[in-house]
Amino acid sequence: MKKSLAGTALLALCIVLSSCAPAASYTGVTTATVPASQTPQPAQIASQSATPSTGPSPAPTQTAEQGIRIPVIVYHHILPVPSNYIAISPARFEQQLKFLKSEGYTGITARQLSDALSGQTQLPKRPVLLTFDDGRERQIRYAVPLLRQYGFTATFFVYPSAIHDRAGTFMSRSDLKRLAEMGFDVESHTVTHASMLKSRNETLTHYERRLRTELEQSKQTIERLTGEPVVALAYPFGYYDSFSADALAALGYKLGFTVDDGMNVAGTTPPFFWHRITIFRKTSLRDWETLVDAGSLSVTNQSPAPAQAVTSASEVSCVIPPLGPGERLSVSIDEKPAACHAVASPGGVTVRVAGIRFSGGFHLATVRVDGPSGTRIAGWGFTNFTTR
Repeated sequence: MKKSLAGTALLALCIVLSSCAPAASYTGVTTATVPASQTPQPAQIASQSATPSTGPSPAPTQTAEQGIRIPVIVYHHILPVPSNYIAISPARFEQQLKFLKSEGYTGITARQLSDALSGQTQLPKRPVLLTFDDGRERQIRYAVPLLRQYGFTATFFVYPSAIHDRAGTFMSRSDLKRLAEMGFDVESHTVTHASMLKSRNETLTHYERRLRTELEQSKQTIERLTGEPVVALAYPFGYYDSFSADALAALGYKLGFTVDDGMNVAGTTPPFFWHRITIFRKTSLRDWETLVDAGSLSVTNQSPAPAQAVTSASEVSCVIPPLGPGERLSVSIDEKPAACHAVASPGGVTVRVAGIRFSGGFHLATVRVDGPSGTRIAGWGFTNFTTR
């Protein structure tokens, strides 16, 4: 055992010397949440709802589906000529669907996932959840025909303030009804695509009222337009914390989707912190295949903890399992490569990124291990609260 541990330590040190990038300063987003001592309690929203809060830390669901690997993909723009960093062409999208089909994946929706996790139905052997954020009309124009051609369903996260009588940049009310009639899933992205984090200058009373309105009205409006229950929400901008997750549970939602990198495992992934693989214009088909087939990386002892609001932060750390022969570790903070220090410890390998100048706001940490047996990825988000 000592020899194995020493080998792991040596491998980790080699990784740090050969693959970690220079340290960087991270700006993050400008919205900040309050520290834990000033964070409102879920009961303040739950007491106004018929559905009780699940408590401060939603627990993983334990069902017969436990252990099934579930990649969740998020798209934003499908455009003939991709004009921004989160847009891809219909041709690239078709390539990705062909890959999924050839690999035996079966499309599921967020509602089907919720039903399976609660034991009402079963997941297919190789499920994949394709999601589209924002409700843009060109998702219907270019993505839906290809989805139907290749036999995939999908979930569309929309915010009702952008939905009108006639389709323009965004879908119309009749579009949402038509999606539901075709068997697609329409879920919530809040009412106005608002951040679910408390801003620095926002009173607790105003924040609670705003959050409740965004969650309840979006759910009610979409259910009225589609005639189907709304069970899931995609966090606008990917920002979340433990209180916003508790608010989802208190108001009747079953699932919450982040944009944290990583693979989901049924029975292990917490219901309000589902990972999603974001597809960018720069995402090559090879990168896409790697991400979809990636394994889940066990990450423990995260600091800052997932969904935590902290008063200051200058480093990120976690523990991952021992690295195998030929495996290579990399870390990114807010999608930027970061210099890491990795040492063997009794629990595996302790990974640390230090000397970071975090601004106030939401931040993402991602740990990735590449090796002969494939890729494993895990990510989590946290909020740095600062008075600067």
